[in-house]
Amino acid sequence: MNETPAPLDWLHRRKLALALLVIAALAFALRWDGADWGLPFRLHPDEWKYVYAGGQVHHGVWNPKYFRNPPGFSYMNAAWYTLWMYITPDVTIPDWMGIQQPATPIVNPYRALLARPYLLVYGGRTLSAILGALTAVGVYFLTRNAGGRRASLIAAALAAVSFIGVRDAHFATNDVAAACLTTWAMALGLRGLERSSPRLFYFAAALAGAATAVKYNAAVASLALCAAPWLEWLHRPTEEKPRFASTLTRGALAAGIGVIVFFIICPFPIIDSATFFSEMKRLAEASSRPWPGQDPSWTGWQLARSFVWSEGWIGAGLALFGAALMARKRIWTLFLFPLGYSILIATHPLYFVRFSLPNLPWVSLFAALGIDQAAKRAPKYSTWIAAGLALICAVEPLTKDFRANWLFHQTDTRVLCLQWFFEDARKPLLIASDQFALPLFYKTGVPPWGVPADPRQIIIDSLPSAQLNQMDQMNPPVGYVALSTFAAFPGLITDNYSQRRAALIEFAGGGEASRRFDPFGDEASPHAASAEDAYHPVTRLWRRSHPGPTIEVFPTRAAKE
Repeated sequence: MNETPAPLDWLHRRKLALALLVIAALAFALRWDGADWGLPFRLHPDEWKYVYAGGQVHHGVWNPKYFRNPPGFSYMNAAWYTLWMYITPDVTIPDWMGIQQPATPIVNPYRALLARPYLLVYGGRTLSAILGALTAVGVYFLTRNAGGRRASLIAAALAAVSFIGVRDAHFATNDVAAACLTTWAMALGLRGLERSSPRLFYFAAALAGAATAVKYNAAVASLALCAAPWLEWLHRPTEEKPRFASTLTRGALAAGIGVIVFFIICPFPIIDSATFFSEMKRLAEASSRPWPGQDPSWTGWQLARSFVWSEGWIGAGLALFGAALMARKRIWTLFLFPLGYSILIATHPLYFVRFSLPNLPWVSLFAALGIDQAAKRAPKYSTWIAAGLALICAVEPLTKDFRANWLFHQTDTRVLCLQWFFEDARKPLLIASDQFALPLFYKTGVPPWGVPADPRQIIIDSLPSAQLNQMDQMNPPVGYVALSTFAAFPGLITDNYSQRRAALIEFAGGGEASRRFDPFGDEASPHAASAEDAYHPVTRLWRRSHPGPTIEVFPTRAAKE
């Protein structure tokens, strides 16, 4: 009779593993769908530094010479590329680009960096999708420190459909990786404290150090793990308290392990201190003020709004309810990371929506605990109530996920603009907007991929208006293909934009634009949409309004002559 529970326990474990597998598959599917958006173009402004540095590792170059973000994610890319180049799916190359496909597949990441860099961008985005799915699984184990299996599964499911989590996992940037590592660090660290397992706790401290080497903000996880033994010591009854010296040692060792792991991954403060501290100075200067056009409200309020935007009003409300319940039970260790990270963001003048990513797992956690506790108030219908509330919480973010992924599959306005230029505009033109270009990797110094146009004739880069006179030295330019900042952030027409646009038109020789490309598609088609939509504010995601400028095409002086 003692043996009968074992098969049941085995069966429950199988069901649990299957449920987690389904949640992870859903999370990955949502994040990978449309991951090839914009390719073979690189449309996200932050992807290239991680992709390029990851490819350079395969050429023996480990120092990225860029430390405003640490190199951890670049190294993750480098390791992943070793496998990725053997499994990479095909990327559709438009015929009008004239890019010649290689006779044999490229499996060397550095060669791909030189000849087919978009394959590495696709690989970096796929890695982000994998890490996003792993984050959802990590939320399950994070929630197990405070709730049962039902609450943990609900939390993982909510994390799987989290809108900002899904959207930003489409980018080969470090934000999703940092969120994944901090989630697992805190989940394993709190589990190690609960089970009095020093090995598990110190492994979590190492993960926190690795997270910091991916994104500096993740250092909050190391601080939280240092403080967790103290909080646990204070919370325990006097007769159960561990020795004070052991508590002090555990916190200090967690800090030391985190620092050591950070320097193993990012040794450049020591081996290239001049570049590192120069970059840190630039980071401090850039972070000391909001970016142009940022919402002027308090960054803490912007962070809270990001939670609501990502998880919906019902999910955010249930998260507040769940947090209140945990505070009532005085499980303070659960609040260390989200509270510390929120304070960091709230006291920082610079804010991007992606800064909310490391805190979103805790929103899912608290919402799941709130759902679980609300369901337990009606024991007879507890399972149905929990399932119903979880489904209601998932509807709004899941709807946004599908909408954003649909947008990722649309053709970007700049691509339409460039296609028109290659196919129809066989004369010198100035395709002007603002400061962000459609980067086709000409500026890397690498020859184009068999494109017949002379790269000196197509200025595809970011060019301040003060340097427009230098364009006269370049053949003259066939075209300047750029993206307006204010197509991405509508309604933010500043003096800087007005001056730049005036300078571009003056360089073109004045006159009216001969063609315009609307940010929602060529000729303002009501059925078209820009892939940039899926990256920028929710007003562009839900409201098809665009008070900002379009991409405008002007004849150049050379064309008029």
